[in-house]
Amino acid sequence: DAFGHGIASAIIALFFIPALPLLAMGRREDLDRLTPRAPGHKKGKVLDLLRCPGIARTLIASSMQRVADTLYTYYMPVYCHSIGLSATAIGTILGMNAAAAFAVRMVLPQLIKRLGEHRVLAVAFYAGGVAMVLVPTFVNPFMLGLLSFVMGAGMGVTGPTVNMLMFANSPPERSAEALGIKVTINHGTKVVSPIVLGSVIAASGLAPVFWATAAFLACGGWVADVARADPKSAAAKKT
Repeated sequence: DAFGHGIASAIIALFFIPALPLLAMGRREDLDRLTPRAPGHKKGKVLDLLRCPGIARTLIASSMQRVADTLYTYYMPVYCHSIGLSATAIGTILGMNAAAAFAVRMVLPQLIKRLGEHRVLAVAFYAGGVAMVLVPTFVNPFMLGLLSFVMGAGMGVTGPTVNMLMFANSPPERSAEALGIKVTINHGTKVVSPIVLGSVIAASGLAPVFWATAAFLACGGWVADVARADPKSAAAKKT
């Protein structure tokens, strides 16, 4: 608000400077030492990995989370700008999302210990979905900040929990490969979802985007509920 987009972007760029000497100091042999090949490692097909109980469902839930998070990041500022909020107010609302994601991870181990991974995941998805349904009905920045906080808490839970489930449901020697598949699918959804939903905005406005985001989150919650009831799931056996 005070200096414009150019100065703000220049300030953001300053945060990358300390990383440059750290990268220059890094050595390839350090990476090799920290990532040894697991004993008994065997190559396998991706389809074989997807047949592991829980892997496919966890990937679906992860995709729903990534789509929702991406749409929120892109379109929440657009919506706030459309109702006349200042850059300071928009930044504060987005900051509430990040603050919630940070805070909830402090208590995530206790939540998982008490409720189990799948139940925590389902509640987080449903809470985020309710928040996204309500966003287009408010123009008050305080209410939007509260909804942003709820969304951030939900997404702050889902990211680490999905990673835990990927580890729990994949063979020990292929856990890194499973996470690589998850990251690949997530990046694909990040490319496709804004393009598809952008056409929806052009035809019908911003509100349906938030409702679609809520639908993705509800789908993720449903998948987590189904996985919790499946006795073949490795994580379900622990809970």
